[in-house]
Amino acid sequence: TVPGGRRCNATGLYSLAAGNCAKANHDGSFVLAANSSADQADSIRTGGAEQFVLRADGGIYLTNTAEQAPYDNTKIITTRGGAYLSGNGGTWTNSSDRNLKENFSPVSGAEILRKVSALPVTRWNYKTDGSEVAHIGPVSQDFHAAFGLGDSDKAIATVDADGIALAAIQELYRITQELQAKSARLEAVEIELANLQAQVTILLAEHEKSSSGGKTLTVVNDQSK
Repeated sequence: TVPGGRRCNATGLYSLAAGNCAKANHDGSFVLAANSSADQADSIRTGGAEQFVLRADGGIYLTNTAEQAPYDNTKIITTRGGAYLSGNGGTWTNSSDRNLKENFSPVSGAEILRKVSALPVTRWNYKTDGSEVAHIGPVSQDFHAAFGLGDSDKAIATVDADGIALAAIQELYRITQELQAKSARLEAVEIELANLQAQVTILLAEHEKSSSGGKTLTVVNDQSK
């Protein structure tokens, strides 16, 4: 089916193509192309059966409210909450604007570090992937029980995992700075003790020399007495 558009082809069985230069060439495929290129060669095509392909040269905007979509064609996906997927590097960026947040409160780095040290971190795989696709990390139930973050114990938000890691790193840095300061003080004490020992050695040597009048005493064993 081609419900509308220009230069669209739906050659696969049960396929659909709509927009501009959309090519659904495989069975069960679905292609939407939001672009205005007049070049027939500038088309988006399926790569296999049962594939959903969406091209949007101006970016995709996801929302759950009535509004005018913001426009930024440097981002492939933009969400109403501010998170987006960059177009070039393919990096997912979480929204973190201060103006979107409230109820700020300090955290205890020592407490977070203690909980991180007790958090089970294992190697595992998702059942749907198979054992050949491995990952490392905690399970969401343990993470939620330890830190009480997020709205569910079935998932871990990347912003929370990053925040916990940063808080733990800050605490480790603080501990490292304290240890370095103590080490510097101990090193200074060792140097002072070494200097004192050297001075004591000199004083003892001068005392022994003074006691002998600066002369070497020789004891003679007189066998005639």
